[in-house]
Amino acid sequence: MESKSGVPRIDRSINLDMVGDWGQATFHKILGWLTQEFCDRAGPQSRTRIWSIRGGGSEAVPMVHNGEADLCVATPARLMAGALKGEGFFAQYGPMPHLKALAVLPQRDRMMLAVHPHLGVHSFEDIRSKKPALTIAMSEDDGSSFIGHVATELLAAHGVTATTLRVWGGRFLPFRRPHECLEAALTSSANAVIQEAIMLPDWNELIERRGWIPIQVEPQAL
Repeated sequence: MESKSGVPRIDRSINLDMVGDWGQATFHKILGWLTQEFCDRAGPQSRTRIWSIRGGGSEAVPMVHNGEADLCVATPARLMAGALKGEGFFAQYGPMPHLKALAVLPQRDRMMLAVHPHLGVHSFEDIRSKKPALTIAMSEDDGSSFIGHVATELLAAHGVTATTLRVWGGRFLPFRRPHECLEAALTSSANAVIQEAIMLPDWNELIERRGWIPIQVEPQAL
């Protein structure tokens, strides 16, 4: 129903289970204000619960499909349509045709590859021609991480795969969370990093203070 002020309301009390992130990232913050606004507009005994993930994030989607949770937040939005028919990244889960998208929240986040300046490369063309021994810190592409999946596909579209890295004397250095990848770059455990969460201070430290080189994506790879 709608209140006299025109704000939608539900008179009955409802319990909602929601799935966010690991606990301290953006999805939990989003669900924090959503739960407050929901409880302000629902019955007096309404309660909400925010679940944290343990893996890379994709487990939140089948949790909703299987009835373990009522809603979740997931990104990137362009992958989500595949969940309905169990296509692409979601082939491992099978079709989930009953899922519904409620909203798309705008964001300015980016996925970016950055390399140490001593490597002397400034583009993917440089990387392919000079074949440096890259140790790339990235989210693990283990079937649960949207970030790891997209990073692997993006690099492969530019000719950079685990096989080519090994030939060049390099490798992928997998982690679970974005800040772990950036920490590896900051501590010299890696000489390259591909990650999102560009609002993190560690990105500013790498690019602005330490002079790491952002590598621009080639249009034909998108």
